[in-house]
Amino acid sequence: MPDDKKRNVAKVLLHYLALEDANYLFGVPGAAIKTLLKEIKDNPNFHYIVCRHESGAAFIADGYYRATGLPGVVAVTSGPGATNALTGILTAESGGSAVIAITGEVAEKALGRGFLQEGLESGLDIPAIFTAATHYSAHLTNLFSAKTLIEQALRNAMAVPRHAVHLSVPEDIAAEKLAKNYPTLPERREQYRTTTIGNRPSESDVRQACESIFQAKRPLIFLGSGCRDAMRDGETRDAFHRLVHTYAIPVMTTPDGKGLFPEDDRYSIRSYGCASCRWPHHWLKELDAPDRCDALLVIGTALGNLSTNWWKPILLPQGPFIQVDIDPSVIGRAFNITHGIVADARQFILSLSSCLSAREPNQDCVAKRQDEVDKMKETVSPFAQKAEYEIDPELKPIHWSDYDSCDDTNGIEPAALVRVMQEVIDEQDSHTMLFIDAGNCVGWGAHYFVVKSNIEYHGNLRMGPMGFGTAGVIGAKFGKNLSGEDCNCIALVGDGAFLMHGAEVSTAKALKAGAIWVVLAEDDLRMVTQGMSWWAREDFEDLYKLGNADLVMFAQGLGADAVEVATQDELKDALRNALQAARGSNQTPQAIVVRINPDRFPPYYLAPYGPPVERDSELARQMLAKLSARQ
Repeated sequence: MPDDKKRNVAKVLLHYLALEDANYLFGVPGAAIKTLLKEIKDNPNFHYIVCRHESGAAFIADGYYRATGLPGVVAVTSGPGATNALTGILTAESGGSAVIAITGEVAEKALGRGFLQEGLESGLDIPAIFTAATHYSAHLTNLFSAKTLIEQALRNAMAVPRHAVHLSVPEDIAAEKLAKNYPTLPERREQYRTTTIGNRPSESDVRQACESIFQAKRPLIFLGSGCRDAMRDGETRDAFHRLVHTYAIPVMTTPDGKGLFPEDDRYSIRSYGCASCRWPHHWLKELDAPDRCDALLVIGTALGNLSTNWWKPILLPQGPFIQVDIDPSVIGRAFNITHGIVADARQFILSLSSCLSAREPNQDCVAKRQDEVDKMKETVSPFAQKAEYEIDPELKPIHWSDYDSCDDTNGIEPAALVRVMQEVIDEQDSHTMLFIDAGNCVGWGAHYFVVKSNIEYHGNLRMGPMGFGTAGVIGAKFGKNLSGEDCNCIALVGDGAFLMHGAEVSTAKALKAGAIWVVLAEDDLRMVTQGMSWWAREDFEDLYKLGNADLVMFAQGLGADAVEVATQDELKDALRNALQAARGSNQTPQAIVVRINPDRFPPYYLAPYGPPVERDSELARQMLAKLSARQ
């Protein structure tokens, strides 16, 4: 960094961001960050990306991190700018994304006098709010502490696991000139933080886990989203595949970890948890079954309610229960375990694979597991079946969505919509990032997508905010474009989420980022309508309508190519066209508004997957009879 009289704290901040290759800042500008904006304007290496809402900016930064591995940076003004960004920053923290939030604050000399958008001295304690939402939050109060606090924020953001962090920067501090005796700034990130992988497991931990897997007759591996970085590493991914195939061990994932082990692999039993695949239940078996899973190895998941079907005891093995996580605070939190291991997922997988490869598996056990997995897949559909929707024999199972349906009379079957998307994506045979927003699209996506090795599946079911996929897909596409990778970036979103954060379509247009939105059009907050009907045993129809907005005109007005489709053939053609238009140097955002059958329930509420809510069978029958009568 040049030693001249113009150095100020804002330049110091940009100096550190440059060391992290974080040259793009997302946000909505304002007066409380004017010095930072001026320094960005004067520095050709930095770019300020104007978004339409601060929370959308944070979702975009999250998607940017997921696509590039570089920290996503959000820079917003004080007061409402900071509070607007909060949801997106909180979502990044819950999803393990490295996102750095920089919020402005009015000059310290004006604090307490009622300055416009003042926070700290007006009862709006932004640093405290972000302390509750992020892994680290600091308020820069003088130029000498700025260096220390910025470095600590970066250490926390880029630690393993990754985190969201926050820096509150009063405008006069940002503009303060550096003293002649200011400490020397680092020239490499290694001078203030380590770039090594996280904790290695102990040899005794690896040996114990190895022995448990080796001795088991029906072992099972359960991967969570904390394994994403590990499974992106070629060496780790290959080692894991060798382990699984050598020992014939089935693998399932959480919904947010969906596809980290390819779901078309022989030993994948896909995802367990919210909207489960049906295969895990058949491998785990009921608690009184004599041939249950006898060793469960959990890696990289905190085992929250949506990852475990509300902590169903079926997940408990009749033998060793091993939980591996970099965060010791989550080990043993959800279930009593037999062995907890604090370790980085990559280091553990490599160590376990090395240990097991040194031993010759029992070939009889391997052959038996192979036969059992193959037989299960031949005889059990992975998808929910019509009979599972029947609560009373007198009721028609109208709420079931048929994956193989070709009938578009009442709108495209949501399950069939996913099948069509899958077919078109498979035709492309290129890298695709799928972003799944909050709402019923979670159930349709988690249950019906088959996430193969060329697909990355991104959701956020720990926080579950509307808009995560709608805006996140833009950051992913923008990041991939910068790296020169021709990656398909597609978001499956509900119409409610698209109306909430669809204004960011114009951000994508400005960035020439060819993101694609497939919008489930029902003119209703359908997940809420159906969920309230199921829970309250009453008909909530028509209470949460969205005003029949013209989503095609909405998207077109924001700069997207948009089309509405009502048949599977139209959807297939529209998605093919969208994928083509979203490539190249003059990319245009693409929106496909899909009229789906609104009466279909995703497989949220079916035994053995559904939430543990006690129900009166007669009231439940009456509620479903009302819904059936509408047909």
